[in-house]
Amino acid sequence: MTSFHLSDIDRQFIDITRELKIVEIPYPDEQDRLDYIYHLSEYYPDLQMKLTPKELAIITGGLSLKEIAQIVKESYIKAEVLTSEKILQRKIELINERYGDLIEVVRPKYGLDAVGGFDYVKRYLMKVARFIREGKKKYVPMGIIIMGPP
Repeated sequence: MTSFHLSDIDRQFIDITRELKIVEIPYPDEQDRLDYIYHLSEYYPDLQMKLTPKELAIITGGLSLKEIAQIVKESYIKAEVLTSEKILQRKIELINERYGDLIEVVRPKYGLDAVGGFDYVKRYLMKVARFIREGKKKYVPMGIIIMGPP
């Protein structure tokens, strides 16, 4: 029996089976995803992508290898070009399936162009966003507080 969450397993089942072993399997890191993407590209040689394998490995963070294979296979079968937008949309669907109402992924209505002033703050936020896209997590702060008028 496998489950994303231990809470999904009925408590009575856990109590009955004294020999139950809980094994947590971590999500693959970027290098594991990259290696797997190279493997998939050999398996699906005609797959069309608008991303490099490295970019695909970064954007699929938080997904299992099975979920990555599912996205690639769907794109291959439908003969669609695999783009970052399609991957993000499918990733949102998978997150919603996995966590239900606990997490809501909200796409912003406005960009930083809608913010007047604060040019130095906008430049900093763009730099942080670039680090996130490039997978340079050590340069990404845990949080950002911006003070100013409402």
